[in-house]
Amino acid sequence: ALGQKWAWMRQPLSIIDLLACLPLVPLFGAVAIVRVLCILKLFRYSRQLAMVKSVLKGHIQELTAVLMGAAIVWSLVALAFFVAERLDNPRVHSLWDAYYWMLITVTTLGYGDIVPHTALGQAVAMVGVIVGITITTFISLILITALTERLLYMRENRMELRIASLADYYIVCGLSDMGRVVCGNLSALKKPFVAVDQRLERVEAAVREGWLAIQGSLQDELTWNRLTLAKAKGVIITVNDEMTNISVVLIVRELAPHCTIIACSATPNAEKRLLKLGATRVVSPSQIGGLQFIHSALRPTALHFLDLVMKSDYSELEMEELPLPSMSAFENISLADSRIRSEFNVIVVGILPRRDKMIFNPRADVILQPGDTLVCLGNADDMHRLRETIALRR
Repeated sequence: ALGQKWAWMRQPLSIIDLLACLPLVPLFGAVAIVRVLCILKLFRYSRQLAMVKSVLKGHIQELTAVLMGAAIVWSLVALAFFVAERLDNPRVHSLWDAYYWMLITVTTLGYGDIVPHTALGQAVAMVGVIVGITITTFISLILITALTERLLYMRENRMELRIASLADYYIVCGLSDMGRVVCGNLSALKKPFVAVDQRLERVEAAVREGWLAIQGSLQDELTWNRLTLAKAKGVIITVNDEMTNISVVLIVRELAPHCTIIACSATPNAEKRLLKLGATRVVSPSQIGGLQFIHSALRPTALHFLDLVMKSDYSELEMEELPLPSMSAFENISLADSRIRSEFNVIVVGILPRRDKMIFNPRADVILQPGDTLVCLGNADDMHRLRETIALRR
């Protein structure tokens, strides 16, 4: 923490803030160049001042109406105070004195140099205080609301710019407990993603985690346009609502026909419908949970091994699928000749051909073809070397 504070103090603009305080010291007060630093300090906050100016400009009609109403009401209060006090109050000689008292009263400064001497004047003073506080509060609410809207717009605009800079990222629909687990694992694996939810509190909690997240309706195409769906690699739907899932699948399939869609279902019938509508894969949390219970009871050791492979925080071993592109160094050679096991210390546990069923525990003479997907098991560093070698063109 001290290192971060020291780094901030060494910034040029922070040094200007420090030196701008020197005119307060009598020794430096007469030095002209030191006074110039006060002007430089103003330039630092010029962007904030410009933002406030734009906010005021955008709500000029509301502010003008409130201020005109306030001027009329305050003038009536001053006039009433003058009529009530002009004969009995030695400090009220003119209408200007009444206006002065009115301004001091409604701003709650209360100097005490002019005070009411009559019961009617006291009543006018009470009304003036109530009116002053009410109008001041109303003006403050307008300004705070305008600034809040402006800050939210700036944050959303900045978030959309960050989303537009991404490529091959995942869109996580829903920030419930399941959605947060998905986002946490994607973040741990350093995979780019964007989360979207309709509830503002969930989005703000995700932003505090350091994730990219926006607020929006999953059934609104404008939300998907903000997410630049065409550049996404996949959509993960964690919402446990069949109608919402159906709408999302239909929208995504219309806007991005080749995008991978992983949907969530609660019943077998919902799973069939989602697959028929275009979902790439449908996951049933209840079914997976039931299988987890059974395997924990019958095959605890095997399940423990799979848990280690699937956990994102276990770096010793990982399972990865590696597609073979055309013109790859592994094109049209046997699995034995590829020397994946001997050179990279990676085990190929399965091969998914482009137009065939999965081959589990493939034999050494299996020929690798472009478009095949290798399901591999190995160390993270070895897997990274293999991935880079596969990406090389011959």
